[in-house]
Amino acid sequence: MTAHREVFYVRHITTIAAIGALFALSGCFFFRPYDRDDSADVVVEDPDYAFTYDAQIQEAWVGGEMADLGQFEGDAYEATYYGTSITLHAGQEGGADFGWAMIRLSSFEGFEGDAFEPGTTVSGEDAGVSAQGCTGPSHGNYIFDGTTNDVTIVVEEGPTPTSRLFHYTAQFDSSRGGETHGSFVLEVN
Repeated sequence: MTAHREVFYVRHITTIAAIGALFALSGCFFFRPYDRDDSADVVVEDPDYAFTYDAQIQEAWVGGEMADLGQFEGDAYEATYYGTSITLHAGQEGGADFGWAMIRLSSFEGFEGDAFEPGTTVSGEDAGVSAQGCTGPSHGNYIFDGTTNDVTIVVEEGPTPTSRLFHYTAQFDSSRGGETHGSFVLEVN
């Protein structure tokens, strides 16, 4: 084999290995907060981090029963909305004693359109709805990390004329996961 071919194969094998490593990273890896120290799974305490809310999300909470947490429920201490996804964090950073839970609801159409008008129920593949959940002892330190298309969202009129009240349920693999549910109010622009 020539030296040129050996270099060609080494480059391709290295590229394939790098891509494989990227896909091996769990989904929650991409939701880890930027101000955390990942070495030795140590979570850096940041007193300014607690209770950050996107202006469009109000009155959010997360609950359910997951294999690593048991039954849990808590107000979301962090809520963000990026047009096609809503991410809610509850638990350890917010002062609850059950650990940490995060759910990210996603929809191809976003949550402000006609698919989520008050009075509708959206589930499964409708409107490209899916969820990712992570749970563990503290924010970013997760034991469970999984995705599901088994999501049901019920939309009601919100407390103001320009808001909607969402109730959601996400079923995860029962051997490792369980169920997460909750609600939030979305202020529609």
